Amino acid sequence: MVYANNRMGGLCVGLALTCASIVQAAPITDDQDKAKPAATQSAAGQPAGPARPISMRRAEPRNDACGEIAVAAKTFGLPENFLVQLLWRESRFNPRAVSSAGAIGIAQFMPGTAQWRGLDDPFNWSLSIQHSGRWLGELRQKFGNLGLAAAAYNAGPARVQDWLAGVRALPQETRNYVRNITGRDADDWVGMRDAEDEPNKTRKAECPPQGAIAALSAAPNKEAPVASAKSQVAAMPKRSSRPWSLQLTGDRSRSTALLQFVEMRRQFPTILGPHEPEVVPRRIGGRAPTYWYQVRVSEVSRQSATTLCERLKSAGGQCLIIRN
Repeated sequence: MVYANNRMGGLCVGLALTCASIVQAAPITDDQDKAKPAATQSAAGQPAGPARPISMRRAEPRNDACGEIAVAAKTFGLPENFLVQLLWRESRFNPRAVSSAGAIGIAQFMPGTAQWRGLDDPFNWSLSIQHSGRWLGELRQKFGNLGLAAAAYNAGPARVQDWLAGVRALPQETRNYVRNITGRDADDWVGMRDAEDEPNKTRKAECPPQGAIAALSAAPNKEAPVASAKSQVAAMPKRSSRPWSLQLTGDRSRSTALLQFVEMRRQFPTILGPHEPEVVPRRIGGRAPTYWYQVRVSEVSRQSATTLCERLKSAGGQCLIIRN
């Protein structure tokens, strides 16, 4: 469930505590060197200062996803098929997608990056498509062509810059990502002029039929049946090395727990805005490998965690201080 008010927030924290008292820690596999989409990374390595918000025509999304993509492509100078391919690759056009790293929505923005880009609601697929188009247009200008723009969207601008400078390798995930979207290897895009950068026309992706995304957005939230609970846990990022955390939300569904956090941060932006969520899976006893997913934010000391929790409670929120 998504937080609807502060009373529900208290219930979710209470549920997390109830489950936490009967579970044991689940094994976690570090996901080393796994690239996150640039649009799903924090602002590290990106230009200083917030991006100017896009002046949008409406607050609510229209039904026509193809039309929305066409508008974004035209507005930001992108081939329409390129944007269709990229959005399909990111989320399969699922406006409620939440990745194992916490990336949100059809364009898979991390909450911190969405805030930096001026995207208030990453679950609003209409706005997300426009912001994705704008970010890709900026990356294309920065790196000179669509292939390197796609690489930067996936791995981050800093990683692509380091790769071009010979400092670091480009992750294999990013290489696959570029190939699947453009039909060319990432190496082939190095030095390519902008006039030559039209993606391989044999790689086509159909945008969803009219009304499909709007219907999916309004449907009851369900965990995507793409991986077992065990494989989802293995794909999660490494737990924070900071010693203290604030327990904020919890649920049997990882996506729901993250959705609760997103709504909580929307309610308390000045308090939780700078913090990225950390998902901690706890195994619940029983035959089936069932997990309870706790969403926390970490702090460097007990005092700083206490201060943050007190601020949140004073504003009407709920939290619990936990030693990691």
